[in-house]
Amino acid sequence: MVEVTQADKAEAIRYWGNDNPPVELQAAFARHRIAALEEAARHFEEDAGLCDCFARSEGECACGAWYERKTYDADRIAASIRALKGEG
Repeated sequence: MVEVTQADKAEAIRYWGNDNPPVELQAAFARHRIAALEEAARHFEEDAGLCDCFARSEGECACGAWYERKTYDADRIAASIRALKGEG
């Protein structure tokens, strides 16, 4: 069972056109939100090891990918996104 947030219910109300959308529709919006968050988290995890500065060696790398740590911490971003999903 997926937890339906107020935002999910609001989206369902906008789509359905009245204040009493079916529970199944609300759950569908919740599943879509969760899937989108998971995709974003997966993207940041995959991006963490890719070099953005096109370095040919560790000494040339300015983005941190050679050390598996970019200048932004993709793993922390992915964890934050998953926390939004409720996997916290």
